[in-house]
Amino acid sequence: FRHNIDLIEVSNGLRVALVHDDRTNLATVDMRFEVGAAEDPPGRAGLAHLVEGLMFEIRERGDGPTLGDELGELALHHNAWTSWDTTHYTATVPVEHLERALALEARRLRVTCDQLDEATFRRERDVVLAEDKQRATPLDETFRAILGDVYGAGHPYTRPVGSPEVATATREEACAFIERHYTPDRAKLVVTGPYDRRSIQGLLGRTFGPARRQAGTPRAPVAAARLTGTLSRRTAAV
Repeated sequence: FRHNIDLIEVSNGLRVALVHDDRTNLATVDMRFEVGAAEDPPGRAGLAHLVEGLMFEIRERGDGPTLGDELGELALHHNAWTSWDTTHYTATVPVEHLERALALEARRLRVTCDQLDEATFRRERDVVLAEDKQRATPLDETFRAILGDVYGAGHPYTRPVGSPEVATATREEACAFIERHYTPDRAKLVVTGPYDRRSIQGLLGRTFGPARRQAGTPRAPVAAARLTGTLSRRTAAV
C-alpha cells in the first residue's frame, strides 16, 4: 500500500497534506482549523459555529463580493461545518481554478474586523439562530445528557455546537475569536487532485506564507471520557 501523501509545513506553521490524483480533472481544497465548540467562551456557546458562517461574509472591499459569493462562482461544491474540536471548510473546483481557490482560502487567515460590517454580522447571526432552531430535535437534550454521563458535567463536549447564547454576541467578540483562533499554526490544509507537482509547493508558499498571525495561547487539552463501568438510561421522544 502506498498512500501517495506528501506532507509539508509552511514557515508560519501551516501544515499541508498533498494527495496527487491524475484520475480526475477536479481539485479539492480542505482547510481544518483546530477550534470548535469546545473552545467557545463562557456564556457564548455557539460562537465557533457563528464564526464559521461569518467567514463566508467577509469582503476585501466594502462594495466587493463576499468570499462566499466568489466561491459560489468558482466551485462546483463548497461547504463548511463545526464540531466540538474543529471547523472545516471544503471546496471542489476544476483544477485550472485551484490557484484562485487557494487564494480564497488564504483570506480566512488574514481577516480583519473591517471586512465585516455590523449589518452583515447581525444578519448572519439571525441566520445561524434560525438554522439552529430549525435543526433542533427532541433528541438534542438527551444526547447532551448522555455526553454528560460519559464525560462529566461541565465538560466541553457537553456544550451545544449551536446555541441561542449567541443571540447577544457582538461583532467585536466574533472578531476577537477569529484573531485568536484563525491562525496558520492552528490550521491544516489538504489539497487533492491533478495539480502540477513541480509548482505546487511554491504556489502554497506564495499564497499562505504571508499570513503571520499566530494563536495567542496553546490549545487547552480536553479531558478524556470517564469510563467507570456505571450504567445510565436516557429516554426521549423520537
